[in-house]
Amino acid sequence: MAFDGFTLAAALAEVQDLEGGKIQKIQETEQSGEFVLNIYQAPKVARLLISTDPKAARLHLTKRRFRHPRAPSHFCMTLRKHLQGTVLRRARQVGLDRVAILSVDAFDDLGHQRKLSLIAETMDRFSNLILIANDDDDKILAAERFAPPGRNAFRSVLPGHPYHLPPQKDTVHPAEVNRDVLKSADSDMPAWRWIVQHIAGPGPDLAHQLLEQVGVTPTDPLPTEDDILERLTARFHDFGRRLAEKGWCPWITYTRARNVRLALPYPSAFGVFPTVEGPKRTFRRVSTMLDAYFALMEKHREFENLQQDLRRQLKQQEKGIDRRLHKQKRDFARTRQAEKFRRFGELLTTFMHQIPGKATSVTLPDYYQENKPVEIPLDPRRSPSNNAAHYFHEYRRMQRTMIKARRQIQRSRRALRYVQSLLHQLDQAETLEELKETQEEAEAEGLLRKSKTNGRARPAKSASRPRYRTRRLANGLTLNIGRNNRSNDYLTMKRAKDDDLWFHVKDLPGSHVILPGPWSEANWPDAKTLEEAAQWAAYYSAAHQSANVPVDYTKVKHVTKPKGAKPGMVNYRHHKTLYVTPPNRV
Repeated sequence: MAFDGFTLAAALAEVQDLEGGKIQKIQETEQSGEFVLNIYQAPKVARLLISTDPKAARLHLTKRRFRHPRAPSHFCMTLRKHLQGTVLRRARQVGLDRVAILSVDAFDDLGHQRKLSLIAETMDRFSNLILIANDDDDKILAAERFAPPGRNAFRSVLPGHPYHLPPQKDTVHPAEVNRDVLKSADSDMPAWRWIVQHIAGPGPDLAHQLLEQVGVTPTDPLPTEDDILERLTARFHDFGRRLAEKGWCPWITYTRARNVRLALPYPSAFGVFPTVEGPKRTFRRVSTMLDAYFALMEKHREFENLQQDLRRQLKQQEKGIDRRLHKQKRDFARTRQAEKFRRFGELLTTFMHQIPGKATSVTLPDYYQENKPVEIPLDPRRSPSNNAAHYFHEYRRMQRTMIKARRQIQRSRRALRYVQSLLHQLDQAETLEELKETQEEAEAEGLLRKSKTNGRARPAKSASRPRYRTRRLANGLTLNIGRNNRSNDYLTMKRAKDDDLWFHVKDLPGSHVILPGPWSEANWPDAKTLEEAAQWAAYYSAAHQSANVPVDYTKVKHVTKPKGAKPGMVNYRHHKTLYVTPPNRV
């Protein structure tokens, strides 16, 4: 959802209450292009957030607490030099564009009064924060992003150059919209785009919502029917009235998270005018709404970024192990010649008297294959007995190589299964904490390089019992479900009792699922309970998108962990198998 001109107008209406306040402190957050100004207006201090992040450009009051970098940027230090201790005289918007101007009274090093302006251009990828001197021909003192003439055809943004506003569009104020204005719409242009380009204030999202409200397909040209144009005109006039009266109605709508299991609602849209119907969360203040929206968006973005980064690194590990396994299998295939070398050695020993000296090969009857003749290569530099000894030597060497290769293949297969289990954990993670637990596990196993925070190694996590999920069955019983490999180990090997039931998808990565008992032949769960528990085991597995998934179950006492096995890896016996469909496919 874009931060449009209407939203900026609503946010600035709250900032205007701080006019006359003193800018006490300027801080930078860990998010690139994000700054917080602490403004004292008796009897309290308000905090103004300005962001030039292309994905979250905005300006509004905030009550959130942010993490700050250890060392502020040069631009932040420049803002502190010129703005700390100044008085905010005026906060205004350029028309209904996404440009806000904060005018302040400052003093130079000699104590002379100066008039400065901090200009926030919240225009997505063109966003910028620029400090200018109004009493010096609007000369640019500093900018978050500089733009030389060769990069920007309309204006340059460089220190010492005069400041010019971004190119202004010839737009109509919402209160002045009428049918004649709407009838002048380009018949070849989508209706939403025409509104954004010719009506002041709305962004693409609001234009879509508005058109859908009056029954117009946003991607079609604007219709010419009078009844539709009347409804559209009435809506714009309502916007104009609310702007004049500051009659905001902040709201957020939510939907399911996109392609992730994150256990947080996904904020799909927000606004300051009532343009959507149906379930939505409303707010008393615009700043509270914007805080809630962008806080959730940042959590989703942090979750998705970490998930993608970990998946990329673990996929690289998976490819490396797979290449190593392929080479080991190729080496193992070569050792199949061992039996042939042993047979050659025995044939040379048996028919030693028939082998001429310095021969490069000899053909002998192979009594292992009904005396069929076989040609045996020889080294002419060796005697017949030494050639036989050489073949026996190669046989023993290949036998040792075969044993070693078999062990290496087993280790590589276990390592591959383990990395695949970590990749499965990433897909199953429902919270940022679970992702970080997977990251810590991979780092502890040497699969990932230990991450750093602000140039320092991340402190080791304090030892605590791993957490696990719970699910309530239809009959009231509670299932315990591992969140990751370490959680699986804790749940199965320490938390569960011998006579509890253990469920796990067959031959694929997945969570350990425990149905607490005790269960015995006289007290065994009914078929419906077993099926429901198996369904959750399938749901929290790599087969969660499949149907007819095989799930093994047995008592916990039949589940053992091999010595030296990776986290989450177990052996089990005396099991039965159920074929179920996960809950999301029922």
